[in-house]
Amino acid sequence: MNTSIPLLSAPHRAFFAVGATALVGLMCLWLMQLMLPGDVAIPAGWLHSWLMIHGVFAPFVFGFVFTAMPKWVNAAMPGRRLWVLTWFLYTVGLVVAVGAPLKSIAMSALGWLFVTLAWILVLTTVIRIWVQGKDGTVHSLPVLFAMTLGGLSAASILAWHLTNEWQWSFIGMRLGFWGFLFVLYVTVSHRMLPFFASCVVPGYTVRRPTLALVAFVAMGVTHMAIDLIHAFHLLWIPDAIMLALSLWLAWMWRWKPGVRNPLLTSLCVAWGSLSIGLALSTVQSLWLMFTGDFILGRAPMHWIGIGFFGSMLLAMATRVSRGHSGRPLVMPGLIWWCCLGLQLAALARTLADWPGLLNASRGMLLLSAAIWIVCTFLWSVSHFPMYLKPRADGKPG
Repeated sequence: MNTSIPLLSAPHRAFFAVGATALVGLMCLWLMQLMLPGDVAIPAGWLHSWLMIHGVFAPFVFGFVFTAMPKWVNAAMPGRRLWVLTWFLYTVGLVVAVGAPLKSIAMSALGWLFVTLAWILVLTTVIRIWVQGKDGTVHSLPVLFAMTLGGLSAASILAWHLTNEWQWSFIGMRLGFWGFLFVLYVTVSHRMLPFFASCVVPGYTVRRPTLALVAFVAMGVTHMAIDLIHAFHLLWIPDAIMLALSLWLAWMWRWKPGVRNPLLTSLCVAWGSLSIGLALSTVQSLWLMFTGDFILGRAPMHWIGIGFFGSMLLAMATRVSRGHSGRPLVMPGLIWWCCLGLQLAALARTLADWPGLLNASRGMLLLSAAIWIVCTFLWSVSHFPMYLKPRADGKPG
C-alpha cells in the first residue's frame, strides 16, 4: 500500500474527504429536487433521508471511530488494507446509490449492497477493537451498539430495494437516525465535551455521570421503538426524560464566565440544539395525545438532525481535522459563523412545518437547504485541502 499518498495515510483523512464532499453535494441534489421535482424511481424524501444518514454523517463517523476507538480502549489500530478496502467499497456504493435512483432501482440496490458490505467491514473492525481492547471504557459499548444499528439501517434500506416493502425503508430511517446517529452522538458528546473543556478551562473538573449516559441511550432506543410502532402520542415520555438529562448535563458541564474559546463554545451550542429538538418533540407528542393534531411535522427531528448532528459534526470535525493535521486547535471566525449558520438552517426548517406558515413552507425549505449549502461549502473548502497534504508539523498520520 502506497503510504506516500496523504489522503490514504490515516482513516480520518480518507473518510472525512468523502464526507466533506457529501456535505455540500448531497444537499445540492436535495435543493434541486425541491426546486425542480421530477420523476424518480425512489421517493425523493426517502432518498434524502437515506443519504443524509449514510452519505453525509456516516463517513465522518467511520473516520472518527477508526481513529478514536482504538485509543479509547487501548487496542491496535485497524490495518491499512482493511480500512482502505472499506473506504473503497463505501465510496463506490455511495456514488452508485446517488446516481442510480434517476435510472433504476436495480442499480440503486447495487449501490446499497456495496454500502452494506462496507458497513459489515466497519462492524467487524469495531467488534475486534472492542474485544481486543485492554482498557474497556463506559463509552465503547454504546458506540458498538450504535454502529450495529447503523449497519442494520443500511441492510434495511437494501431490503426495501429487494422486496419493495415500504416498512423496510421506514425501519432503515428510524434505525439510522435514533439508533445509529442519536446514540452515537450522545455517547461521543458525553465523553468528549468535558474532556475538551478540561483542555481549555483552567481548573475544570471533568464530570461524566455513567447513569446519565445509560439513561440517555435507553430513552433514545425507547423513542425509536415507539416511533417504529407509530405510537407517536407516547414519545413525550422518553423525550421529556432526555430533555431533563440534556439540561442537567449542560449545567454540569458549564464553565466559569470569561473563558472565550469558539471551538469549545460551538460544541456547547450544538448540545443546546439537542435540548431544543427534544423540547419540540415533547410538546408535539403531548399536543397529539390531547388533541389528535400532529402540529410540528418533522420539525423536531430536523432541529436535532441539523442543529445538533450538523453543528456538532462541523465542530468535532474541525477539531479532529486541525489536530490530526498538525495545526493549532483553534476555530477560525468564518468556521464559527458556519456552525452558527446551521442553527439558522435548523430554525428555517422548523418554520417550514410551523402551524400558520403553510404558505411560506416551501420558501423556508429552500432557505434552510441554501443556508446548509453555504455553511458546509465554506467549511469544506477550508478543511478539504488538509486531507490531501502531509501534516504541517511533519509527523506521520
